[in-house]
Amino acid sequence: MNEMTKPEQMTFELDLPAGVEERCDERHRLAQTHIAAGCWHWVEAGKQYAANKNDLKGQWAAWCGKQNVVLQTVDTLIRIAQSFGDKLNPQVQSDVGMMDFGALRLLASPSVPQEARDEAMSRAMDGEHITKADAEEMVAQAVAASVAEAIAEAEANQQEAIEAAIAEATEELADDKEALEAEIKKIRAEARKKTDLPKLVDTACRLLKIKKLTGLQYHHLAQLLGQAISVNGTRYLPLSSEQIKENEDRMRVASTVSEAVGVLAGAPPPAALLAVCYPVQRLRIAQRMDAVIAWATECREAVKAWEGEEV
Repeated sequence: MNEMTKPEQMTFELDLPAGVEERCDERHRLAQTHIAAGCWHWVEAGKQYAANKNDLKGQWAAWCGKQNVVLQTVDTLIRIAQSFGDKLNPQVQSDVGMMDFGALRLLASPSVPQEARDEAMSRAMDGEHITKADAEEMVAQAVAASVAEAIAEAEANQQEAIEAAIAEATEELADDKEALEAEIKKIRAEARKKTDLPKLVDTACRLLKIKKLTGLQYHHLAQLLGQAISVNGTRYLPLSSEQIKENEDRMRVASTVSEAVGVLAGAPPPAALLAVCYPVQRLRIAQRMDAVIAWATECREAVKAWEGEEV
């Protein structure tokens, strides 16, 4: 992971109580040693930055700027520590299993169900190397299972309501068989038309242990319901399993490219980069640089053309 350093440093003024800045700087130095170690050490780095964020309060962003680190990245490390810190001791378990940083970052997202985190951690502790693609698959499976469970729960509640309405109608129309049959048909027909979407979404969020569903999760919900749903002006269509898989694959590729561009954008200046690279790494960089430049140039032109079409 090499997303920590910004290419340029700006001037930031801090107004901190005595000793706070020194304490935060020391934690920062310790965090940097853990970041270099990788894997579970990122959890320990996140703990150090979480302590700093708590001390710095409203000056957190300014302090990150003064240290010339990327705010988004250190906030990600904090979320990783919050998600995994109470389950792992990086100093003891750093060599037990592994997770890519992309996997940890994904699993630390607030929209990810706890079941996916638990499965990933269990498999990593058993010695499996967990990639971001592995984590995405675990998340998708956990979401699909929980959304299906939410629908089953809603249908069970709906059935109870139907049975209660039928019982009431039977009591009122016991002497009129034709009227009772018509009323029962009406009750069942109205129940089929009625889907309490907000309650269903709340149930899904409760089962997933998240605050709100993502767009892809709404597509899962629409697919299982077999109908399009509208949420806050956005329409989500039911997608087939193949379409959902295709969307997930496209998102995986797009996410990987976006991460790569982000890493390059936040990389240190070339002189600093080469200064810390071994000769063999410098050779690899030189061999691949022409291809990287050609790809970036073509991508830039394509983005410019796309922006022109959008305007």
